[in-house]
Amino acid sequence: MKILIIEEYPAILQGLKCNLQHSDYTFEISDYTSIQDLEIPLDFLTNDLVVLGVPQSVPQLFKWINKIRSHSSIPILVFGVDKDSPILERLLSFDLQGVVTKQYDFSSFPEALIKVLANETNNCLQFGFQCSRYLDFQLNKLSNREIEIVDLIANENTTGEIADQLNISISTVENHRKNIFRKMGVKNLAGMVLSANRVGYI
Repeated sequence: MKILIIEEYPAILQGLKCNLQHSDYTFEISDYTSIQDLEIPLDFLTNDLVVLGVPQSVPQLFKWINKIRSHSSIPILVFGVDKDSPILERLLSFDLQGVVTKQYDFSSFPEALIKVLANETNNCLQFGFQCSRYLDFQLNKLSNREIEIVDLIANENTTGEIADQLNISISTVENHRKNIFRKMGVKNLAGMVLSANRVGYI
């Protein structure tokens, strides 16, 4: 079984590889510390499973997932998310085969990979947590354009500057902002930026 691990922290990467190499299963492991500039290596799609660690810049994780999914339906398992993090709910809106939280017993990590490879998971809630406190999040997922606007607002761009950069009207930016506030359940820009940061949009 060919496993590709993408993990930017060398110590964690080494621990995962050691765990897998000393398990009862035979894994052929390759690894990267990141997908630099979102380039997919040529041998990337020959793997049976991609395991993604949560990087320091959480938005990078979602870019990786989108990039992989634009090339392949290869199974993806994400590990290292805190079980109480709202990022979990956002991960549920992606086509993932598994999510392993920090609280998971990593001595059982090889078995989790085997279950994913055997397609024995009913959903990605199986590993490490049972339910989400953010049940409405999937219904209120931000669009790609809304995420762009959140990022521009967080970087202190004015409404006019955002309109110019995205080549849209000021009223369109304002409509997007109203929709973002509604979807995120916030009342002002500070609340929006705080919530967006919690779930990994920025």
